[in-house]
This record gives sequence, structure tokens and C-alpha cells, in this order.
Amino acid sequence: MTPEGANCLLKTLEEPVPQTILILLAESLDRLLPTLVSRCQSVPFRLLPASLIFEALVGGGVEQKTARWASELADGRLKKAFELAAGPVPLPSPLLQAKTVLAAMQEGERLASLPEEEQIASLESMIAQVRDIIVWIETRNPASVAFPGIPAVFEGVEKTTRDWLRLADRLIETRKGMFSHAGPKLLWAALATEIIR
Repeated sequence: MTPEGANCLLKTLEEPVPQTILILLAESLDRLLPTLVSRCQSVPFRLLPASLIFEALVGGGVEQKTARWASELADGRLKKAFELAAGPVPLPSPLLQAKTVLAAMQEGERLASLPEEEQIASLESMIAQVRDIIVWIETRNPASVAFPGIPAVFEGVEKTTRDWLRLADRLIETRKGMFSHAGPKLLWAALATEIIR
């Protein structure tokens, strides 16, 4: 919602037609003007645990191996889990694998050219991948990671758990930047630089 649209809606929220209930849906409160949020009663919907999503996928006919990684990568969203399960096995992000500044910047530029929804999905996928990389570094147990390709791709990488945790924070900040309408080219360029550090 643009600031102009939010301001137009504000008048309606302040003086609704009698006997009217307005229900607004938003993916994130960060994307709404604080003045708009302050005039609403927030009712958060919680994300589903991976175990429930796994059961739903298997109950829906998805193979257990696929259901396992799809339920882990769906971030608590059942619809996303079914979409993931219907697609190809996700590969580790080229941006996370970049070895040079040029490669990272080129991939960042490619990601910045995608529609906003795909950019956010890429960020969420990278957050899940970094989580898996940290688990892999700490356990060396392939059964503990959701992304099938993580052990092979990141076996010899020199970054420490602390480096990956710092990168996870940066990915989360980049996602917040997307929700606050920051310039995507700048966000991806800054993230690409951080990944190479």
C-alpha cells in the first residue's frame, strides 16, 4: 500500500460507516504506516510447525523425502510447502556460493531485477539455507539439513559459524528493507558485498 493509499484509508478507519467492521489483511505490519496500524486491532496468525506441515504433505500424497525438505523450507506456510513440493529440488543460492565480488554483484543485480515477491522468496530461501549451513558446520549430519545440496556445496567453505550468523542477520535486515520499500539494487549490492567479506 502506498502512503497516499494508506492516508485515504485512514479517514475511513477514523470515521467508519455505522455498524461496519473493516478487516484488513497484511503480510507485515512493517509495510503499513504506523498511523494506520495504531487505529486497528492486530490479530496475528501464527505460522505452522514443520511437523504439522510434514503430516499434511504426506497426507496429501507427497513422498516423505520431499515432504521433509518442503516442510522445513516453507517457513510455517502450508501453501508454500505444497508449492515447493510440486517444484524441483531447490538448489543452494548462487549468491551464497559466490567466490568473487564480481560474481556476487552480478547475481545481486539479477535478483534485484526480479519482481518483489520473487526477491523476498529468494531472501527467505537464503535465510533457510544459511540456517542449514550452520547446522551442517556444527553437526556434519546430512540428515539434519533441509536443503539436499548443502553438504556437498559448502563442505570446504572457510567461513565460520559466526560468519554465517552475521550473514543471517544481514539477510533478515535485507528482507526488512524490502518491506520498507528500500531500493532493491542498493539492498542486493550491499548484501553481495557482505557475502564476499
